[in-house]
Amino acid sequence: MPYNLFDYIPWTRLLVLIAGIFLLQAVFNAGMRKILNIKKRKTFGYQYVNETHKERAATVRIILIIIFFLLLLWQVLTGFHFALFPLLPIVIPVTLAILQAYVEWKHGNSKKEAIQTLSEMGVVLLAAAALTFLLFPEIFV
Repeated sequence: MPYNLFDYIPWTRLLVLIAGIFLLQAVFNAGMRKILNIKKRKTFGYQYVNETHKERAATVRIILIIIFFLLLLWQVLTGFHFALFPLLPIVIPVTLAILQAYVEWKHGNSKKEAIQTLSEMGVVLLAAAALTFLLFPEIFV
């Protein structure tokens, strides 16, 4: 029987998935910065365009977290299994990226930053879906 690393080390597939997403995102961001000729963003943290953007982002976070916990409570109390519940944590960063791209487009200095924000989110979502399909095919059966 051939040696399969995924079978012998717990959490290996998940760690490979996360590392793959970070690697693809880093390579894509470097390429997009070069193509669009924009400066490098902070790796961690959040860049606000203006104070209104900061307030709206905080409001969106609070609303989405409340919805997330209400759905969780509903699922626990009623026993109803919400099949898309594992995808809900993805909704928060996607919504915040859309908000950031909108504010960058309307109020930012360069519309290129909005293009990078949306394309970065698209690549991360595609990479996550593709790597999940490749590393965890049993989920899709």
